[in-house]
Amino acid sequence: MQLEIEYPGLPKMAVNLGTAYELIGNIKLAKNWIAEGMKRDPSIHLGSEWIHLNILTAKEKRATAKYFHEYLLLNVYYGTGYVPDAHWKNQRKLTTAEYDAIREQASLQINEQKNVVSRQDAVMVQLFYEFANLEMSQYQPN
Repeated sequence: MQLEIEYPGLPKMAVNLGTAYELIGNIKLAKNWIAEGMKRDPSIHLGSEWIHLNILTAKEKRATAKYFHEYLLLNVYYGTGYVPDAHWKNQRKLTTAEYDAIREQASLQINEQKNVVSRQDAVMVQLFYEFANLEMSQYQPN
């Protein structure tokens, strides 16, 4: 907190404070600081902090499988077929640019989260699951 006082307004400081609060279990302050970092610089961490906020919200709600059926971390739905079909909730398919951006953002958040969260953590498992579905949705059989 002292660094925020000495160097106010730095986006990276805000998101790092958010992560620090997350690590000590204060999800409310974590969300506040992550949101502040996004406000200061929407493109911080490749614009992926919206995923971090979804992760924190899921933790705050003590998310279960039922929760994730309605509230996905990546905000992408995959249909019910054998091969996932990525689309927005309004059924619009993702463009290649949207797919690439979410893929890159999710990959960054996975790399950030896996170093500080147990792999048995339900939210982390959901993030890996959604990322795998996103990858499979691009699969084109020969």
